Amino acid sequence: MRLSPTGAVLLLLALAPAARADVRLPGVFGDHMVLQRDRPVRVWGWAEEGEKVAVAIDTQRAETVAGKDGRWSVTLGAMKAGGPHKLTVRGTNTIELADVLIGEVWFCSGQSNMAYGVVKSLNHDKEIAAADHPNLRLFTAPNAESKEPRDDLKAPWLVCSPKTVSYFSAAAYYFGRELQAKLKVPVGLIVSAVNGTRIEPWTNAAGVSSVRELDGKDEAKDGALYNAMVHPLTKLPIRGVIWYQGEGNVGDGLWYYHRMRALIQGWRKAWGQGDFPFYYVQLTPLNWGGKPKEQHAELWEAQAEALRIPNTGMAVTNDIGNIGDAHPKNKQEVGRRLASWALSHTYGEKGIAYSGPVYRSKSIEGERIRLRFDHGHGLASRDKKPLSWFTVAGVDGKFLPAKAEIDGDTVVVSSGEVKQPVAVRFAWHQNAEPNLMNAAGLPTSAFRTDRPEPPGAKYRFSEVMVIVYADFPNQPEHQLALAKYTAEKGFNCVEAELDQLDVCRKAGLKVRLGSIDYNNLLKAAPKLKDDPAVFGYFVSDRRQRDAYPKFARIAREFEKADPNHPPLFINRAEYNQFPEFADVVRPMVLDYYHYHWWHQNHPERYYVYLRMFRDLSLKYDVPQMRCLGSNNPPEKLRQSMYVPLAYGVQAFHFWPPWFVTCKMDKDRNAVLENGKPVFGLSDLAKPVSEVAHELKALSPVLVKLTSVGVYHTDATLPIGAEKAPADHWFRPEGETFLVGEFRDRAGNSYLLPVNHGVDKSRELTLRFDDPKIGVEAMDRKTGKWRALPVDKAERGCVLKLTLAPGDGELLRVIGR
Repeated sequence: MRLSPTGAVLLLLALAPAARADVRLPGVFGDHMVLQRDRPVRVWGWAEEGEKVAVAIDTQRAETVAGKDGRWSVTLGAMKAGGPHKLTVRGTNTIELADVLIGEVWFCSGQSNMAYGVVKSLNHDKEIAAADHPNLRLFTAPNAESKEPRDDLKAPWLVCSPKTVSYFSAAAYYFGRELQAKLKVPVGLIVSAVNGTRIEPWTNAAGVSSVRELDGKDEAKDGALYNAMVHPLTKLPIRGVIWYQGEGNVGDGLWYYHRMRALIQGWRKAWGQGDFPFYYVQLTPLNWGGKPKEQHAELWEAQAEALRIPNTGMAVTNDIGNIGDAHPKNKQEVGRRLASWALSHTYGEKGIAYSGPVYRSKSIEGERIRLRFDHGHGLASRDKKPLSWFTVAGVDGKFLPAKAEIDGDTVVVSSGEVKQPVAVRFAWHQNAEPNLMNAAGLPTSAFRTDRPEPPGAKYRFSEVMVIVYADFPNQPEHQLALAKYTAEKGFNCVEAELDQLDVCRKAGLKVRLGSIDYNNLLKAAPKLKDDPAVFGYFVSDRRQRDAYPKFARIAREFEKADPNHPPLFINRAEYNQFPEFADVVRPMVLDYYHYHWWHQNHPERYYVYLRMFRDLSLKYDVPQMRCLGSNNPPEKLRQSMYVPLAYGVQAFHFWPPWFVTCKMDKDRNAVLENGKPVFGLSDLAKPVSEVAHELKALSPVLVKLTSVGVYHTDATLPIGAEKAPADHWFRPEGETFLVGEFRDRAGNSYLLPVNHGVDKSRELTLRFDDPKIGVEAMDRKTGKWRALPVDKAERGCVLKLTLAPGDGELLRVIGR
């Protein structure tokens, strides 16, 4: 039988082996690329299902098999800086990448000021001609958008040379050039930037959902630019990120701070490398024409606020711009200032000046206001002229031009037209190009001493919350009497059912509503959203780790029904599960439990625990609540509260029930004696009540403070013990003390020293580096500040305090 030509072809195809898909690498892998040093080398790609894939770099080799979806991934050991190396991938085909270097990889993103090429920078002809840096490698992601996260993008790696640098990002190039020259290792720069973009499309959904203040706002949750231009690169290890954006969000004011939080937290989660460095550029002054003159300054303020996010840094540029051009040409200095942050903070180079003066605090001295700064050593006028762009206001709130004079490391501001000054603003105008700098020649960022609370401040506590259980009888009149008794004993919040809310409100108590039936609470939530008596909704995971998704849904439902009273979660699982809990559920309050005896028996676990939650609180910008259970004597109970307060804890709830009770019969009616119910405190509640009364005066101040650091003097603590740096502005000395350092919104400094021993009173010595410092202590009975005697020392001054067992003292530092 003879086959037709078509039939013969079909037969040959049927007898031939099945076609195989070639092994493939993502587009970011190519000749001349740089891989991050000292990190495991991750290589991934695609192949036919079940295909064996081998990857080798020099003598390192790893093998794997492509999965059902065709994906494969291997991890090789970390490598030291150097090269060139050859990277080989073998499957049914072979891929060889040549001239691969190991060094430092930085991701560079933002809008036009990051995208604009070297050809648009100062002296570009000379810069391009001199751009012969073979160990500096350049990668530019193509512009794209996507509704869904993409797996891949393609672009070549280029060796930096006069032929390749012209249209590469100027800000990134000058940053990388500085790093490469100082570190003497290869540097790879990945640029992913698009002109005219806002921050929202660069933000992934995980970032948006991690910032509750953004819930319900018009955020770009699809992250179209992130999906196409960032997500495909998040498997590649990097050292950190530089970011140059903000023009697209002028008008956002302090909301931009929350959007930066969302961007940074979302990217850090996507890369899975922890809190990697994130350094960014503060916008230069710009004449926006018809826009309100303060809008630019409000964005500067939001960018400065973002320094609160861990491991961030800001390059101030108000001295190197052009108010007539949104794209100033001096990108050399932009790159150098970003590199200074990286060299100092990421690479630990000593003697690098990385920040200009940053406003810290003010004090009113008659008709003058004295301003103090961090990084303010050697204050000077850049052009030798009088200091510019200072204004001052009195009680009428009208800001007038002011005279500003340098006095040591402070600036004194005054105006003949303002006899009772209350506030100062600096560079608070879109055209402001001020001349105040420090000894390093770095400029001062715009600020106002009257800045408002950032968006989301409605979630803050108004006082330290002390939550206890009260066992209410059935009769309403006796419920009210018990509620008043509870408030008299120093407690300001109880956990109660919905039907007990009214009597608690009448007694001045806040209520944390809890119920087995969440549906009933959820139905009531919309009616309670403006109720000042509602503290929040209590939900417990009861050690069920698989319940996280369930509680995340509950959180979203309650947040939508009542945005003013977020759900409060109790997680009683092991302490190392809390970061996962916080990351998945995103509670508005970090509400956590740990065993009270750890303080005595397991200090290494206890302090790591407190420190970890302090870091989580600062990272997620949410207050902490600690669950306590203790039947210890008052000094140990006091210790159990003051030690966490030094770590920034702002609320306590106590377990187990019941704390406040009355005698009741089997039907839960109050048993009367002489016609009145008999109330009492449990043995556990008595010492709690004592400390709760002590906190009443301190608490309105404590809740307004942000933790800056916690320092121990106890060298025996095996883990979590930190001493104040030798060059810190204060140094504690003594046995068994810890000192919490705080600042308020105006930048004023506070200290909370605690004697964390319970055996005896001890003397603490605080040494200050400034002889002009004064110290006041809060009187816990009256709530008034009283001056403490401070002795002059050879270099600075000294304060000595004696603290009772477990006790703490809230101090306000004057004149710093």
